[in-house]
Amino acid sequence: MSSFMLLLDQKPSGSDVNSSNSNCDPEGKSTLVDLCRNVVVSNLERFPPQALGILDEEEWENVIRVRCERTQPQKGKGGLDGKGRMNPAVSDKFMLELEETIPHLAQSKMVDQLVWKDIVEFRYKAGGLSRPRGLLYPWPVLDGLAEDYGTNLLRISKMDALDKDSRKLAFKSIKAICELPMDVALLKSSGIGKAVKKFLKACSSNMALQVFDEPISTSNIRETPRTKLEAVLHSWMALAANSGVTMKDATGAASSSADTSSAKYLAKARKCSSWRDLYNVLSEYDEKRRSNQGARMRERRQRLDSVRPKIVKVRHASSRQNNIINRQHSVVDSNPAKQKMQQLRMEASVTSMRRSLPLGAPTQPPAKAGSTGFGAAVAFAAGQRGSKRNQATSIRTTTVQLAGNKRMRVPDSKKAAANMQRLAKKGGFSTR
Repeated sequence: MSSFMLLLDQKPSGSDVNSSNSNCDPEGKSTLVDLCRNVVVSNLERFPPQALGILDEEEWENVIRVRCERTQPQKGKGGLDGKGRMNPAVSDKFMLELEETIPHLAQSKMVDQLVWKDIVEFRYKAGGLSRPRGLLYPWPVLDGLAEDYGTNLLRISKMDALDKDSRKLAFKSIKAICELPMDVALLKSSGIGKAVKKFLKACSSNMALQVFDEPISTSNIRETPRTKLEAVLHSWMALAANSGVTMKDATGAASSSADTSSAKYLAKARKCSSWRDLYNVLSEYDEKRRSNQGARMRERRQRLDSVRPKIVKVRHASSRQNNIINRQHSVVDSNPAKQKMQQLRMEASVTSMRRSLPLGAPTQPPAKAGSTGFGAAVAFAAGQRGSKRNQATSIRTTTVQLAGNKRMRVPDSKKAAANMQRLAKKGGFSTR
């Protein structure tokens, strides 16, 4: 009673009230049951499992049905259910805790189809390491799929002409049969082996079925839908023969390792009558796979520490290999101290040259002995900087010889008057 009062204390939102208009009484007002159901659906995973113990199996199915309708995307394809759903309507953690606390809610087949199927597809992706080929479906679903595929082939084999839809259905069924895991128990219960054999026999006599003799792709001309079905049928017959079943047309070839592994997992799948059972089996398989993988990695590390490759012979690198490694194209000096001093001198000369040059000036190698100095270079650059018009009114200079065979240009003192007039024309100073 306390759980029921807890549900009544919750106030539904406006969207919850609007969504329950379809379940209203004739006067257009929501009933108390609809209000409580909307509150449970909106805050399902917030309630403790004990609070939902008042619900029977039928009311629990109604809650799950409304929950799935509200969480279903309006538009979309693919996903978990083929309609764009990316996440289950209810998390697996909540469902495990709820069904463990309230056992009578774990018997619903509708909840198994709406919730647990999406949980299995979400947690364990088909084709991944955590979901082997033999554990794709529960046993009743796998048996029903195999029987449906065989029925489709039998119905198509009796047609005199194939339309577009029938041809599409046939190709889809053949592809699914080739990818279907198989063992002797599934062959007996579904009867798919007899259906495939009858379909292949009809392909030889029915002219409408010659479309299955055309190659699937241009790269492999020999591979056709008919040849693929024949190969699958031979593998099934070999599997049955290896299991002790007497077959008329059985060949002595042994089944492949993939069929053997699928049969091993199919033995576990036979114990799964629902998607929740398959979830439990996959959880145990994934946990065991992770522990075995960790044990194998630890064993490899221990083996690497204990058994290391021994060095039998050491060969000295050739001069060419040394040049490639050191990125040098010439012979390196054998004296490391001398080589280090040469490198330091080179770095010092480059540093001093960069410090002596003005900012933005191009880098040039240091001047050799007997060449002009820095002052002469500045005077020469200043003289060559002006245009021809400026050169006509430039100051007249004279060359002074310096020590070390160096020269410098200075204003000519003998022609000071002419220099003063030229400076006055440039506007350098006033003659007043």
